[in-house]
Amino acid sequence: MGIDKNTIAERIRALRKEKNMTQLQLARLLNVTDKAVSKWESSEGNPDISLLSKLSEIFDVTIDYILIGKQEQDTISLDDMDTNKRLMLLIKKDDAENFVKYKYDKVTLITSYVSPQIRATRSNKYVKEEIYKNKSLKIFNLLLDLFLKVYTNSYRNKLSPAALIYDEYFDDFLVMTIMLNRVDVLDFINFDHFAIGDQAKQGKNSYPETNPLSTYQIKESTFEFAFSDPEIYKPVLDYLCNLKFFSETTQKNQPKYYFLNEDIILNLYKYKLFDRLDNLMKLMYQNVEYGIERYGNCTIRGSWYTKKRRDGNFYYLVNDYNSYTAHCVAVVEHIKKAMDLATKNLDMIWVNKFNAYNKYLSEKLSNSGLFLSDKDIDILEMKANPKESEYSVLAFEATSNKLLNIDVFLGKLMARCGDDTVLLKRLLSETSMIFDNFIKTNAINYCELIAKWVNNRQYKAIFEFAVDHGLEELSKAAIEGNNSHIIELASKYFFIDNSVRRNYINDYARKAMKLDVNLRSKYVQATSEEARDTLVFSQPQPELDLKVLMSINSSLVKGTSYSALLNTQSLLSANIMKFKESYDKTFFAVKKSKIDNFVSNLEEKIESLTNEKKSKQEHDRISAELNKDYFLSLIKENHIEVAVIKLCVKLEAELKYRFKYEGDLIDMITNYVKDKIVVNNSYDDEGYHYYESKREDEHNQEVVRLLHKLRIVRNGLVHPNESSETMTIDELTKCIDIVFKI
Repeated sequence: MGIDKNTIAERIRALRKEKNMTQLQLARLLNVTDKAVSKWESSEGNPDISLLSKLSEIFDVTIDYILIGKQEQDTISLDDMDTNKRLMLLIKKDDAENFVKYKYDKVTLITSYVSPQIRATRSNKYVKEEIYKNKSLKIFNLLLDLFLKVYTNSYRNKLSPAALIYDEYFDDFLVMTIMLNRVDVLDFINFDHFAIGDQAKQGKNSYPETNPLSTYQIKESTFEFAFSDPEIYKPVLDYLCNLKFFSETTQKNQPKYYFLNEDIILNLYKYKLFDRLDNLMKLMYQNVEYGIERYGNCTIRGSWYTKKRRDGNFYYLVNDYNSYTAHCVAVVEHIKKAMDLATKNLDMIWVNKFNAYNKYLSEKLSNSGLFLSDKDIDILEMKANPKESEYSVLAFEATSNKLLNIDVFLGKLMARCGDDTVLLKRLLSETSMIFDNFIKTNAINYCELIAKWVNNRQYKAIFEFAVDHGLEELSKAAIEGNNSHIIELASKYFFIDNSVRRNYINDYARKAMKLDVNLRSKYVQATSEEARDTLVFSQPQPELDLKVLMSINSSLVKGTSYSALLNTQSLLSANIMKFKESYDKTFFAVKKSKIDNFVSNLEEKIESLTNEKKSKQEHDRISAELNKDYFLSLIKENHIEVAVIKLCVKLEAELKYRFKYEGDLIDMITNYVKDKIVVNNSYDDEGYHYYESKREDEHNQEVVRLLHKLRIVRNGLVHPNESSETMTIDELTKCIDIVFKI
């Protein structure tokens, strides 16, 4: 072992260093803090006795050695051992010195590919298994030197280096290589070209080189390990954090692609390595500028290529006549994984940084789908603000173009609860507050919104709204401050009078009947306006109203945003517009109707999940029939058996309704006793509460006895073969009092 230390502290420190562990790594294995390990190693305390077994397992020594420094003596010398047993022992002890002495380095491989320079004398797979299982870092480090020495010059150009060790132990190989900071080995096997994925899927379907499955696959946990201790694995991080995006080789159509960049950024963010992350973000921006500029400057005039093409993040020059001639000239990447994690964490500093880059990239690519909108950012800001309620966030999410979509808002509230009856009941109790704070105060139609602006003399808001959406007449009226004209125009733009709708329908019907003889015949035979409308129009009234408004106002608006406004607002039929001169009353009635329907739906859903109304009705019926006077009259008339059976019915009803117990009566009584009846058993001293507690315990024990006796007597009456137990009138009277107090 080579360790001879006088104290527990010295032995733990030496053993830890021999295993190439940090205090933090040892602490994680023991599920303690690194401060605890530090105290052990500085003689300020000793490990708890419960940790000694785990420590001995980690360090591969006896508990005696940790405590008193006593080492196990090998009963057989290494020279006298069987070759294979000696090899396994040396691997277990990570004895690199004797590993070389007995020349195991000459016959042991850590590769899958057998070199003619090394002849394996035993199962190479079994040896690797032992090295990885025991984390024999010294021996492994020695074998890495041999690996590079044998293969660097002779095989690198003949075989992909990673193929030498790409087997079921590939991830174990990488983890131990990272632990040793062997950047030279990682570079030799082209670690930076690997991808996160499933090893079983790699290269099975001849993937194009731009697909991550075309390269060697490693586990996410393996890659993340390199970031777990940035101080210990600094050389590896320096190697990884030199981002690469795309590099061409001298061989035509054989470029190199890199697939780990997004995972590098994710893990730098995850482990809060923000200085490194800031530097990498600068590289990301530089790559976008370089890649897009290079692609733009590529010329196809006079060249073999016929056109340019962009496919996702890849930029190509291609020849239309040969599908194999796509030549990649640039690769750009957006940030998704780290963005998703920052969004989940509501970390707005990095959400904004990542989103700013994605937006910049999207603008360069003319692709609007890669970044969060301003509204999405505002929603996240609200969620990150502890002062904002969840209802505020949902209302904002359901707001578009300044209008609240009540149906969407109420749908989000319902969806948030799912089938959780506790959440549903809480929502039901808060519907009045939700209506007052979020529905009543928000506009659902532009007539309502503009009327509010007029009442508050917010002419600037009206003017900006009119200009943004091409409503010229409204913008002029806002400048003039003409309230009546503003309201009149709002009605014209966003409200349909019945007479206007009818004229439009009649005109549309005349045109349709000219084209369809069968329609004209059915139209004439129809007995009502509604029936005729149904023949002509298949769409519901709101969609029809949109067509009407677009038709009658087409000459009054500029641009295309007017139709978006109409799609946003709640369209109301004219028969609802009783108070055309008072939009607040009109829309209050609409909103009240919506919330009332929502409450009804909420109550129906709760009832469907709980059957509470049905249970209450059943409980109330039984309570009315089986009241206390009824039972006392049965006892008076000496109908003891009937009283016992009916009292059990009453008891079951109470336990089911009040405590939601299910099952047989014995189960319900057992649960009631466990949940509601406390026995203190405080008879070990003569304290102040001794006699009081004793009396309470005796009473509770009597309650438990009588409830179970009531059940047993009932069973004997219903099933005579089960029990011959009987109850006295006094016991039955006590049971009645107990049941009615539940």
